[in-house]
Amino acid sequence: MGHPELNAWLGERLGLSLHNFPMVRSRRFVEFMAPIPRARWDDQLGEVSRILSIPETHFARHPECFDAYAELLKRVVRERPAGTLRIWSAGSATGEEAYQLAAVAREIAGDRVKVYGTDMSEAAVSCARVGRYSAWSMRGEAAKRLAWLTHGEDGVEVDPSLRPLVEFRVGNLTEPQFPPAYFDLAFCRNVLIYFTEEGGGRVLDNIRAALRPGGCLITAPTDPVFAGFESFLPVARSGPPVRIYRRDPREPVVAAPCSDEPANVDLAETIRRLLRS
Repeated sequence: MGHPELNAWLGERLGLSLHNFPMVRSRRFVEFMAPIPRARWDDQLGEVSRILSIPETHFARHPECFDAYAELLKRVVRERPAGTLRIWSAGSATGEEAYQLAAVAREIAGDRVKVYGTDMSEAAVSCARVGRYSAWSMRGEAAKRLAWLTHGEDGVEVDPSLRPLVEFRVGNLTEPQFPPAYFDLAFCRNVLIYFTEEGGGRVLDNIRAALRPGGCLITAPTDPVFAGFESFLPVARSGPPVRIYRRDPREPVVAAPCSDEPANVDLAETIRRLLRS
């Protein structure tokens, strides 16, 4: 795709590359931006995000990733029997992944779970907040077995009891969005494929900073392996291949505790719960 100046601006502002997008998206972007004076390009970020957003997702996409997620979360519950468990769906599109992360986490940890879904598209985030989906989001046999979805004539709806566990925000992954040392687990699947090497590095730096020491990141097998992954520890796992990366647990925590962390924890009771688990 031509227009190197537009592509350079896109990489600088959003960390993305036109070369990584389908031709129809790239052409639509160029047709929209070309008549606009250079001095006004930064004013178009909202529309650019809408044009380039690809909310291509569905329920139970790559079930092996959710199996790995459940295994990791059980370990987190054993290690942290008190406090809110936080999960980040980075590039959550229309929200199917975020709701499924919450459903799996609730089975393991109850309601002391909070899932945050972020996407650069306001339209996708608005759809996610509604929690209603067409049959297109249900493709694949695994999706049909999700008990927390109510089936209707026009599609499915997320169980109302699950929605308070999920919060959606509009945000660009190349910019910090959360306090440091905030999340136990992060999903970022089929998102990095659209970023430049430099932009992907910024995304990984932000995810790593947002993870607690020892926290894990799950990516898709199709995602590129940027140099930024070198700051993580790879996690080996038996079974179907899933890419899992861990923030070094020896790294110091520099952030203050989050507001919903317990101010005082009964150490003896915590040890008893660990032994029981």
